Amino acid sequence: MNSKAQTQVEAIICLTVFLAILGQAVSTMGQIKEMAEEGNDAASAKGTAQACCMLADTVYATNATATEASCEAKDGEMTATKGSKNKKCKPLSEKIRMVQTGEKTIMEVSTNEHYK
Repeated sequence: MNSKAQTQVEAIICLTVFLAILGQAVSTMGQIKEMAEEGNDAASAKGTAQACCMLADTVYATNATATEASCEAKDGEMTATKGSKNKKCKPLSEKIRMVQTGEKTIMEVSTNEHYK
């Protein structure tokens, strides 16, 4: 094999290796982006669940009866969903129910009798 042909073969091999590495890097970046979006969804759902628990606790502590909320209440826990992530928290009162009124969802919190 002459040196010109050898140089061309080496250049083709280098280009092939470079394209393989570039393809792997693009694939890795896509996976990192997907994982970051899942992490953002989890953090957002956790923040929303905590905010709903604080709201329920405030309603409970101030003897109010209802307020607008963006969570679900079930089995004494508040649940928030963002994307595929569900996060829960437990408020002080277990007597919480969500009521749909028109386009709004209202959180009703029952207080203990001795607070009334």
